[in-house]
Amino acid sequence: MEDMSTLTAALDDTSNPILARLASLNLPHNTYTHPLSATDKKHGLFLVTVASSTDVNTKELASLLKLDGKVNLRLADEELLLQKLGVKKGCLGPLAIMNNVDKDVTLVLDESLLAKVKVHSHPLRNDASVVLAPEDLMTFVRGYCEPVVVKFSEKMGGKVPSSRPEGEKGLRSLGLRRGRVVPLLPHVRQQRPPREGEGSRGRIRPEVAWVTKSGDGDLAAPIAVRPTSETIMYPAFADWIRSHRDLPLKLNQWSNVVRWEFKDPTPFLRTREFLWQEGHTAHASYEDADVMVRQALDLYRRVYEELLAIPVIPGYKTEKEKFAGGHQTTTVEAYIPVSGRAIQGATSHNLGQNFGKMFDINYQDEKGETQIAWQTSWGLTTRTIGVMVMVHGDDTGLILPPRVAPLQCVIVPIVSKTFPLENVAPYCEEILKSLEEKNIRCKLDDRSIYNPGWKYAHWEQRASPFVSSNMFAKAKEFRDSHLVQVTEWKDFVPNLELHNLVLTPWCGGEHTDWEEWVKEKSREESLQNRGEEGEDARAATSVAAKTLCIPFDQPEMDEG
Repeated sequence: MEDMSTLTAALDDTSNPILARLASLNLPHNTYTHPLSATDKKHGLFLVTVASSTDVNTKELASLLKLDGKVNLRLADEELLLQKLGVKKGCLGPLAIMNNVDKDVTLVLDESLLAKVKVHSHPLRNDASVVLAPEDLMTFVRGYCEPVVVKFSEKMGGKVPSSRPEGEKGLRSLGLRRGRVVPLLPHVRQQRPPREGEGSRGRIRPEVAWVTKSGDGDLAAPIAVRPTSETIMYPAFADWIRSHRDLPLKLNQWSNVVRWEFKDPTPFLRTREFLWQEGHTAHASYEDADVMVRQALDLYRRVYEELLAIPVIPGYKTEKEKFAGGHQTTTVEAYIPVSGRAIQGATSHNLGQNFGKMFDINYQDEKGETQIAWQTSWGLTTRTIGVMVMVHGDDTGLILPPRVAPLQCVIVPIVSKTFPLENVAPYCEEILKSLEEKNIRCKLDDRSIYNPGWKYAHWEQRASPFVSSNMFAKAKEFRDSHLVQVTEWKDFVPNLELHNLVLTPWCGGEHTDWEEWVKEKSREESLQNRGEEGEDARAATSVAAKTLCIPFDQPEMDEG
């Protein structure tokens, strides 16, 4: 399968029929990805395109489409997709309807997509995508068929993640089961020789933390302290998954992990040990896995934006920056005003079939043929706390968004000799009760040993009074004021030194040498500007550019 991280590779490919057709209709388009296909012996093939947050159940889909009689919708195999739509698995998109010369494929669109600013689709290949306005998408597809528009989000009750997630609730809405694996990895994975084509991917690297002693004695073989759970969880996946009926398998766990590959830990942001939520899933198709990747990432976006009031930029990691051994990594990136630098908020990985091949995660499909599972993994760590503190805090103290603040309101009685606490207390108790009835987390500070001024300062530093509801808008306005578009190198480093996030044209994932060149060249120029040419290469004071992501929402660019 072709590498999906080279998102711009097909933009200049005039031989691509989708791009040629879009150009002939004068429809503006850009880059991106996503859908699925279902088939039934009686009713034929359905090309279904939904919002990434929609979880489609085939039984409910049949009901929404009002299919009569006995219906057994299942995912279409690659042979059928090639025959009817001229595409391989992983390259599917609504624009592929142009290849349905027999007019026997039903195109189904999620109504919520038509309310979006942009809709994304593969142009018959999975290493590029186009972005269209909904009305332009309809113009294109109506040249070949009249699509069926369905209100998925309203009718797939309980399947679509809540728009206001609260911890585990958001994860449960994705159909995940809780799991737990041990924190220590036996040395057997280190001893096993790599299989053909595997190299070192997926194997325990020597820079992880190793347990070598027990009491005063040495262990017979060292044991690795888990840096992540793929190598201990996936052998179990290979035992659990035997049939297509076992899929999808979706597990989530909360666990502590240890990382030893870096030198300088930073509290909350980059620590040796941290707590995280870690999701692992297995699927029967690339499309199902990709839906899971995007649903998990959208959950993380909502955690940051709706719970923590932190704006983030969702996008793809480059080939150089993606998760080792994975097929593609998606990310949400935040901006820290104090440092003027970006920080990775969370990642969601499409592992493809790489780990399935390594760990023999095979299953029998409906035809009785052996297939390799498609997998995903994704995680969110306690780094979120550090990001929240740095985005919203100030010199006065901690500022917490209302939805995550332990206390949202503190009642401080004002007493005097003529109006003592025993007189004011009933009024305060009444206020406390009324706030609690409205599910507001509040406290009555009736301590007599401190005066009101001391209490104000005490609680303000702990971010406990009601905080402003415009925290997200304020953070986004500041972030956007430091988000600039640059198309010439002469403007690149100067904008980095102004603590800006820089949007630049991307030459494609195959050019990792240019990615490294930009990093080294920007550091060199930054040091020259500061007169610090002799700085140690390991220091972090220089403005060395790092590729954050390829944003899903691409800005308009002039031609040339």
